[in-house]
Amino acid sequence: MTGQAIIEQAARLLGYTAANGNLQLSARITNRALGIINSIYSDLWRICCEGEFVAAPTLLTEIRLPERALNDVFIYGAAMLMAQSESDGDSQQLYSALYNQKRSGLSRVTVITDVLPRGEDE
Repeated sequence: MTGQAIIEQAARLLGYTAANGNLQLSARITNRALGIINSIYSDLWRICCEGEFVAAPTLLTEIRLPERALNDVFIYGAAMLMAQSESDGDSQQLYSALYNQKRSGLSRVTVITDVLPRGEDE
């Protein structure tokens, strides 16, 4: 999925479409679209992937994340930042809660370390 497709899906979730269903993105969203994509991409990359993060240079760049992060989480994060740029506080709050809830589901513990102190044997 490309950054452009994510922006379009997030705009549909937010209802930022014309009466006939055509997408109507404001200049603020269009100008910030790549920044929105790279902000969420960076955040999810550090949870799901290993290695150094490389930002998407354009909106047509393929986003390389596990399918669950891409389809279940990324769009809510993009919607959250888009609503914020439009001063749409209710939508921003809703999608922020959804994004953080779904984002926490991506975290996993890979190593468990016993850090509890132990008493000395007498």
